[in-house]
Amino acid sequence: MVPILAGSLESSIHSSPIPHIAKHNLDRVRSRLVIFAIAVAVAGFGVTSPDVASAATKKKTTAKRTTKKPTTKRTPTTQAPTTIAPAPVESTLVPASPTALGSPLTNPAANAAPNPATNAAPKLGIAPASFAPCAEIECAEVLVPRSYANPNGERIALFVSRRKARVPESRIGTLFLNPGGPGGPTFDLVRAASALVSPTVLDRFDLIGVDPRGTERSTPLKCDAPRQSIDQRLLDETPIEARTARRTYSAIAQRCRDAEGTRLDYMDTETAARDLDAVRESLNEETISYLGISYGTYLGAVYATLFPARTRSAILDSAIDPNHFGTSIVVDRFQATERALDTFLAACSDGRLKCNFNDGTNLTEKYRLLRERMTQGGPALEVQFDNIISSLIGFPRNGWPILGRAMQELWATGRWNTRQLSTDNQSTREPSTIQPFDTFSNTTNIAVNCRDGIIPRDLGSYQRVRTDIAVVAPRFASLTSDALVTITCLDWASPIATQVPLRPSASVMVIGNTLDLTTPLLWSEGLAATMGAPLVVREGGGHGAVDKSACVRDIVARFLVDSQRPADRTTCAELVWQ
Repeated sequence: MVPILAGSLESSIHSSPIPHIAKHNLDRVRSRLVIFAIAVAVAGFGVTSPDVASAATKKKTTAKRTTKKPTTKRTPTTQAPTTIAPAPVESTLVPASPTALGSPLTNPAANAAPNPATNAAPKLGIAPASFAPCAEIECAEVLVPRSYANPNGERIALFVSRRKARVPESRIGTLFLNPGGPGGPTFDLVRAASALVSPTVLDRFDLIGVDPRGTERSTPLKCDAPRQSIDQRLLDETPIEARTARRTYSAIAQRCRDAEGTRLDYMDTETAARDLDAVRESLNEETISYLGISYGTYLGAVYATLFPARTRSAILDSAIDPNHFGTSIVVDRFQATERALDTFLAACSDGRLKCNFNDGTNLTEKYRLLRERMTQGGPALEVQFDNIISSLIGFPRNGWPILGRAMQELWATGRWNTRQLSTDNQSTREPSTIQPFDTFSNTTNIAVNCRDGIIPRDLGSYQRVRTDIAVVAPRFASLTSDALVTITCLDWASPIATQVPLRPSASVMVIGNTLDLTTPLLWSEGLAATMGAPLVVREGGGHGAVDKSACVRDIVARFLVDSQRPADRTTCAELVWQ
């Protein structure tokens, strides 16, 4: 069903009896080893994908960088509430990237509580970034402290990419991008940014990507977890047993402790936020703007809390809410899927959706009878049925018409038309502009999520999640193998870090999709409330909004360029019924 913490998707394919559905439906296939996430960070997928270099040149240059003028922070103005009409569907879109969801937390003695009135952290003596051409953009290596509790101690290298403002004379500052994960690299996101932000933003901001510590280009962890989702291997077993999952994750934990030792204690979101600020210092920027998707929303919220005066503006798209960490990280996604099915059946029934399944009867009851009939052959058929439905139910624009046809054919013949589903499914995804990650790190994903404490570390959570799923999503109850994610961190050696208490910020706005099943709208609503930020709601499916909606991109551009704060619950009404 819904993978656990993978904000945006690639590395794990949910177990589906129809391989093409699993292969192509990236939004529904995020890595279960932790997200909101998509995700890159985003998951929503398009149709074409540019040829992306798998690694960037790390060549250094000795040329001196011109010092930029400090950017003055602007006070956002507020608009009246608005609902924005549907925008034309964009073409020339690129597939999304894999991210996972993420977390919040900090390392032990490393960081003092943030002071909202000041930028508490002093300069760290970070050397200026020296960029050299790589692919169509620029890249550099920045040395930052491994531990910010000991800023003069050992340093590690972070890979930084930059796409310079197209109109230098009108440049406002820097816009840091983060796709999610944890563990999603930023290099491909910076390269594909022309489809992610508006031309005005490209003209006026340098776009900056910081590949997170522990990933392939930024001092990688030396205890590789398989790129294929670990849970996927477990799904091949019948029955799936928690003790097998425990052995698998325990072995990974031991390998990482043996290879990295106490360095795992610095794989957390607070440290990642301080990495961003160290890179800011290397660029000689007074403030930064930020756009984070999925897990990247939590990272951005932590940065805005730690460094309020250095945050010019922060856009948090498809948020995760720290108030929903623990078992809720699984259960909320099932509840969102159950509600999406209700929405689909209602739209099918009342005529908003052209739907073959509508024969004038009570469709909720018809669906119940169909599921009952098709799952009488045992658990394997039940899993197959629920998987196929869940793989399409989050995509109203394209997936719902396909689902209506498939369900009616199943009702009439008693058989799935797997060939047609596999072909149709390639076009079900909501449009997206994010590229797949070539260097997504499952190991970093596990390390940060275990350190941050997103996943509970008690044995009882596994059974509690299975029980809760059956209550909130009875029509997807066969997919309770997702509860295995609660076993991921039971034997992780690094202790849970102290969570950064988030603070309201006038520099933040939050975005959410009504039918995002990876990071439910409930989470974006919660993070917006915690940050005292306006929420922009996009009516539609998929994970991530900025890569799917011209309406959302326009709002983001006004917020970034003119500091125009949208009214709370401004809506991009883009749900087009077929």
